Amino acid sequence: KAYTPELFHKLGLDVMVRDELINNQLITSEAQALGIVISDGEVIKVIGHNPAFQDKDGNFDKTAYLTTLRNHGLSEQRYVDDVRKSLATSLLADTITSGVIVPDTLLQAVYKSQEERPTASITMVTPSVLKQVPAPTEQEIKAYYDAHANLFQTPEYRTISYVDMPLSGVQSKIDVPEEEIKHAYEERIQDFHSPERRQVDQMMFATEADAEKVADKLKHGERFADLAKTANIENKGHTTLGLIAKQDLPPENADAVFALKENTATKPLKSDFGWHILYVSKIVPEGTEPLTEVRKAILQDLSAAKANETLSRLTNQMVDDMAGGMTLEDAAKKMAIMWNP
Repeated sequence: KAYTPELFHKLGLDVMVRDELINNQLITSEAQALGIVISDGEVIKVIGHNPAFQDKDGNFDKTAYLTTLRNHGLSEQRYVDDVRKSLATSLLADTITSGVIVPDTLLQAVYKSQEERPTASITMVTPSVLKQVPAPTEQEIKAYYDAHANLFQTPEYRTISYVDMPLSGVQSKIDVPEEEIKHAYEERIQDFHSPERRQVDQMMFATEADAEKVADKLKHGERFADLAKTANIENKGHTTLGLIAKQDLPPENADAVFALKENTATKPLKSDFGWHILYVSKIVPEGTEPLTEVRKAILQDLSAAKANETLSRLTNQMVDDMAGGMTLEDAAKKMAIMWNP
């Protein structure tokens, strides 16, 4: 029997598909939020072990790989991204569900909540069918009270006093000497150092011939941005890598990219994913932020640390005073007199 929209809905298949899509999206979003990253090596390993991309001897066949992707209307970059996303979500899902045994009581509760269909009947009682109800006697009232005394109990209440010592209030009064700020800057100088970074774009090609054609056009003055729109590339519309440091690139490409001058491109480079031409449009030299630009952040860190030390000392003193018989109010007043930065 052919599946019609009505039958599809009647069998609940539309709900199952919707729930599956929602669950997959939730897991994907959570994996992205947690920063789960799958390495290029793991992606290559998974693709290489896919039987659809292997020859009769079980070896990875690049031609079969690219042919299969084209037959399914996929670019190589799109497929690699999908594999990486699938591995990240699988890792998160396995972490959540691995070794989990659901109690039978929970299974029964979930099953009942989803499958039970309660029925109800309504009886209308009007004042006309009620007889005169006699007033209860004192003995009946007392008996009911004794049997339900817990209904008439009130909870215990207590009056609480406390001392509020916000960190911000103490921190605003902390004085940090300029010598300490300079010393902290020198100790943390590596935190304020940025390596050389470059704005990099790339074009990916399925064949060396396609890459060489574009490389030749670049040599003759054609613009990289224009060629990225018209050339036969695998990552059309996704050519920007962003502002990146040398360690952010694969080792086989890093030296070539960081040897370029601004507004120049590499020769065609080969990788496990095909052929690449990388282009540098901007160079940001390495450098260290001066003290004048990071002084505020250092001062914030130092004053917060000193404020925490002060609060700890004052709190311990209050505890000692109250242990000696002083009230909270008197201990707080003494603390206010002691605290005179």
